[in-house]
Amino acid sequence: MKKSIQIIICTVSFIILFFLCYDYKTSEHPNEYYNVYLEGEFLGSIISKEDLENYINDKTEHLINIKTITKTYCDANNLDEIKNSAEVKSLIDKSPKVDEYEKNGEKCIDIEVKDGKTIEKIYTPNCLEI
Repeated sequence: MKKSIQIIICTVSFIILFFLCYDYKTSEHPNEYYNVYLEGEFLGSIISKEDLENYINDKTEHLINIKTITKTYCDANNLDEIKNSAEVKSLIDKSPKVDEYEKNGEKCIDIEVKDGKTIEKIYTPNCLEI
């Protein structure tokens, strides 16, 4: 009986001593975060400048000198064939406004699209401070 109590006390003591003496590995540098300000107004914190630049590039439209134009497609027989073509289907999906109507006996569709010069990379604005 005494021997089992001694074993339990030794085991518990060893476990406590192990956790007290164990050296947890910590990094020399704590996590670094950067505060982001736009025209002096705090927007939030980020982990890296590259992540912010990638986010801005992904979320920004890649067109400049944008103008809205309307593309019109007409067919006397079957407008559905035109609407199901890959090009027109893509335009319809991206368009904020699509109108179908009949003109001079033809069925027509007007698709509003944005047109402009495509750019490859969007950079952070000059008034953005990190």
